[in-house]
Amino acid sequence: KDPHYEFFDFDDGSKTNNLAAFPIMHSGNVIGVFLTVNKAEGIYNEYDLEIIHRFEQLSGHIIEESLYNQQLSRAEKISSELSKYMSKSMAENLKEKGAGQAGGQQKKVVVLFLKINNFQKFATKLKPTQLINLLNFIYEEVHQVANIYDGTLDKIMTPVMMFLWNHPFAQDEPEDLALQCALEVQKKIHTLSSIISAQFGIKDFSVCIGINSGEAVAGNIGCDEFFDNTVIGDTINTAQRLQASGTGPEIIISDGTFT
Repeated sequence: KDPHYEFFDFDDGSKTNNLAAFPIMHSGNVIGVFLTVNKAEGIYNEYDLEIIHRFEQLSGHIIEESLYNQQLSRAEKISSELSKYMSKSMAENLKEKGAGQAGGQQKKVVVLFLKINNFQKFATKLKPTQLINLLNFIYEEVHQVANIYDGTLDKIMTPVMMFLWNHPFAQDEPEDLALQCALEVQKKIHTLSSIISAQFGIKDFSVCIGINSGEAVAGNIGCDEFFDNTVIGDTINTAQRLQASGTGPEIIISDGTFT
């Protein structure tokens, strides 16, 4: 790591009278070498080497700053990509706190299940590309509404979507947020039904929603190589049963959640 300089003679008759080499460091590792060759007059003295050393330090700082910005940019890109596969709040939580380990804690959550009614009936009539376009259209519209009411999209299990409140972050009046979200979703679907009928030939398109609240185990469920940050327990099962019991454009809420 100390500066090194000496004289060299080359076969072609040229002569390097002065050469100084300083390692460029990053995080304790050598990532390059700062070389200076041939002082205009005389040989390098201690003052010259000090000046060169400062330039080397400046170069190392610039490279380190550049590498940091690249890492930050990659982290932002990864966070953006993650938000396509999980909720934005979960992606941000993962970015700030890391993946953590398998395990969880008991906490109160509010769960909303949304089911597309008569899915199997019209799914068999649509071409695969039409079906995908329809699902993406509906999922995007519902997700936008849920974001307004701070709902976290936990899973898409076609034709069902699962949203959470009070997880991964604590929220004030999560039951009210879930109910408002459900009402707004039903309004949005009713508004879009004419578009769905015109574009996909599906009449009376509707969704059924089930909402429940209570204690659940929340955290990383899985193994060392794959985690699903989610919630499990009777509270979630009850919400899904409520949603499954409906057949029309309904919102079915458990007594405990409604009161």
